[in-house]
Amino acid sequence: MNLTPDLATCNYRSMTPELGVPISTSVGKPRGWHGNKEKGIPTKPYLNSIAPWGVFNHRPAYCEGEFRRLYAERLEAKADEIDAGIERYSLEYPGQRLVLLCWCTVTHLDDYCHRRMAARWLEARYGIEVPELALEAGPR
Repeated sequence: MNLTPDLATCNYRSMTPELGVPISTSVGKPRGWHGNKEKGIPTKPYLNSIAPWGVFNHRPAYCEGEFRRLYAERLEAKADEIDAGIERYSLEYPGQRLVLLCWCTVTHLDDYCHRRMAARWLEARYGIEVPELALEAGPR
């Protein structure tokens, strides 16, 4: 990837347009969240390669340690797809922060949430900081 992406994470509930471009990373289409027309938030885009497909449906994944291991393996396996998706959206939305979204409410950066696990992986991969905006935005 030739770009240094501007990335952050947040949950759907705390997302507002001024935070950046919303990028869904949920397993499947987010139910009950069709963007937020009042806030000017569209439903697309979607970064399927970061969604924890194939991890939630494994019985051992309900154990946090096993989930983390399986999800880390998924990120490594999908690394090229993740790079391509982030590059595509960075080019489509130049100069704007891409905000990776899921449902989890994060109260601190080590919370058990796939978007924060992906954030740490992306930080190591790209040598950047990926802040959690829901902590900064506060509850909504």
